[in-house]
Amino acid sequence: MKNTVRISPFLFLLLSAGLIFFVGCGATAPPQPQPVTINWPTPSAITYGTALGSSQLDATASVPGTFAYSPTAGTKLPLGSHTLTATFTPTNTADYLTATASVVLTVSQAAPLITWAAPAAITYGTGLSNAQLVATANVPGAFTYWPAARAVLPVGIQTLTATFTPTDTTDYSTATGSVQLAIDLSNVPVDSSVPNAVCAAPTPWPLPSTGSVVGNGTPARCTAAALNAAVASGGSITFNCGSGNTTIPVNQEISVNSPAVIDGGGAITLDGGGANRIFHVQAWDSLSVRNLRLINGFGGEPPNGQPTNYLDDNFNNDSGGAIKAEYSSSLEIIDSTFQNNTAFFASGGAVTIGSMGTLTVNGSVFDGNQGGYGGAIYALVTDMNILNSVFTNNGMSYSTQLSPWYPGAGGAINVDGAGATVDGNPPTVSLCGLDVENNVSSSSGGGISLWVYAPEQIVVDRSTFKNNRVWSDNVGTAKGGGASLGMGYSDTPNVLGTISVKASSFLSNSADVDGGGLNTDCDGGPCSVTNSTFYRNTASISGSDFHNGGWGSSAWTPPPPYVNLDNNTFAYGQGNDVGLSLDGRLFVIDNSVFLENGAAVCNLESLGTGSNVLQYSASGSTDNCIAGSILTSDPELAVPANNGGPTLTMLPASTSPLIGAGSSCESTDQRGEPRNTSKCTIGAVEAP
Repeated sequence: MKNTVRISPFLFLLLSAGLIFFVGCGATAPPQPQPVTINWPTPSAITYGTALGSSQLDATASVPGTFAYSPTAGTKLPLGSHTLTATFTPTNTADYLTATASVVLTVSQAAPLITWAAPAAITYGTGLSNAQLVATANVPGAFTYWPAARAVLPVGIQTLTATFTPTDTTDYSTATGSVQLAIDLSNVPVDSSVPNAVCAAPTPWPLPSTGSVVGNGTPARCTAAALNAAVASGGSITFNCGSGNTTIPVNQEISVNSPAVIDGGGAITLDGGGANRIFHVQAWDSLSVRNLRLINGFGGEPPNGQPTNYLDDNFNNDSGGAIKAEYSSSLEIIDSTFQNNTAFFASGGAVTIGSMGTLTVNGSVFDGNQGGYGGAIYALVTDMNILNSVFTNNGMSYSTQLSPWYPGAGGAINVDGAGATVDGNPPTVSLCGLDVENNVSSSSGGGISLWVYAPEQIVVDRSTFKNNRVWSDNVGTAKGGGASLGMGYSDTPNVLGTISVKASSFLSNSADVDGGGLNTDCDGGPCSVTNSTFYRNTASISGSDFHNGGWGSSAWTPPPPYVNLDNNTFAYGQGNDVGLSLDGRLFVIDNSVFLENGAAVCNLESLGTGSNVLQYSASGSTDNCIAGSILTSDPELAVPANNGGPTLTMLPASTSPLIGAGSSCESTDQRGEPRNTSKCTIGAVEAP
């Protein structure tokens, strides 16, 4: 009998549709697609402008297939963090599933590419120009150069540095580049001209009654040996070397053991050849050099090329590249030129003089000399008077500093002590009618660094400090881009010295820390600055124009104000990104103007006292420099120009609110023009 299975119509339909399967009797379920494993390591950061490529879009899978990326290859992403996504499609879609993965990619600022070919060598005395300062970048922006255009550099291999600021500061960082430039001294004629006499010169020493002549009318007889023999006898020494200019190689230093006056007549050059000091003045002796040119003098190189210690014997031996004058000696320099003399990290690239001596310089030029303490001149406890002279391109440049940067002081002049009191008069370091430009130092005083001890005095008068710079040393000190003037206090109560700056201009100087134009340390007595102009000085920290670091002394009873400012002009200083033209404590500020020195003008421990102060900034100023009321109108000042007098000044317009707004003023202005002392023009210049 056959077995019969009855199937309902509904079940029959399900079977027909394949929706019911019989399990058992050898039947199996169809395989399911499997997931895919993707390996994609997080890519390294890229810089802005880099297109996505195989270095970033490099995911791999555990089976064959293809990737699709978002963003796609060739995409240039903006700055920031971005998610990259990979979608994988397997070749065998029946057995494997599609898959996705993602990673985060960081896009950083790009560094602009600077291209700057090394420029051809130039002759000493040639100012920098667009023939050398020709760096280019691969993105829009602007370059600043150090040294700047028109700077005249010392002889030798010098480093030029370009700092590039991109227009797009979001996507691009700043960048720097540098090249080497050779400065050649060959074929430089003797320049017997001297600066215009600004200050009354002292009477030259009288000529000795005896003397000698070097040469017999021909250059061949004008030798170092002949000069040495003449100096050994002392007296008045002149030259007869023919009608032209003559250079005498000095292959061994000439010792001065008797008083001597040497006059080159504007035609004689003494050349140390980069290996020898030229003159060595012994203790208690004297030397006067007049109308001479001294070049390539060499004080001596520190052992193993390392900087010597300030106190060791090598430092003393290496000092004074052209002239070294010992204890209690006297030195007079008149109408002479010192170029390319070197003491390396020691003192006095051109001239050094020991303690208890006297130094007088008038009408002379110091250019391209190198020394750690006083690129041109170093004086220790010496009565010093320098007048009507030019100091350019002296000091230890950034490129010649060791790392860490070695301390130094005074790109052009460094003084430590002013000598002994004579006839009851306090010893004085006096500078008058100087042009101090493009000098550089570490630590203190890109232009000059003077330190004395009460009751000694410092007087700086009718001088210009321009484009000088002080670098930070190995302990982070850098003060006084144009000048640093300091005074130690006396242990005797109320024995005070003074520091006085008069009728001078501080223009475009810079300091890596404080006091872009001027730094003072008024510990041993009050400081004063009168009738002076400060323009576009910068400081990385504070006091773009003026920083006073002095704290006074308990020996002051009662302590006087540390800094008196009267009839000064402070304009366009920049410090710590907000201005800070003045920094320090206990200022008395009268009849002075502050123009566009940023949002904050003064960083004073306590507000200064005084009157007749104008502070103006087009964007608004957030502070007052004195406790009393101030004027806030646009002072209408012109840029520094030759308005008469020995220094550049900023002349007010005829409608300036400065006119007639001052009182109890200085008797003359910066130019030497008379003032109405009861109702004068605020600032350094009296309006016509």
